[in-house]
Amino acid sequence: MSADIFEQLTSFTIAAGALDPSTRDSVREGLYATGHWLLTNERYADAAEVLRVMCMVAPGDERGFLALGAAHESEGQLEVAKDIYATGWALSSPSVRCGIALSRALRRLGDVDGSEEVLGALCDSDIDDPDLAALVASERRAA
Repeated sequence: MSADIFEQLTSFTIAAGALDPSTRDSVREGLYATGHWLLTNERYADAAEVLRVMCMVAPGDERGFLALGAAHESEGQLEVAKDIYATGWALSSPSVRCGIALSRALRRLGDVDGSEEVLGALCDSDIDDPDLAALVASERRAA
């Protein structure tokens, strides 16, 4: 992605902060759709730029962090992906899905203790969604 486009996206992010909530929701959804399309079309660097902006516009939306981490993983940047998942886990209330992605990244990087620590924290947390609770339990058994 060219520097001009990145500068435009950055300016857009700043402007998005001043938008009313419904408009900001539309912006967030547009950024996610664009980033996801780029990701599925293997345009990982472009996807990362768009998804990075989404994370700035909507830091509480786990989808941006998950997709941005996936873009970096696809580029072979597992350390970067790990940091993105950790940020998403912290900022997204915490996000169970970001926690699982973080645990998997830590395990792939050889940090089994760190992976277990994240899974333990997830298991100890109060997860309201039974499907997410089952996902965490399944991940724990697989680890």
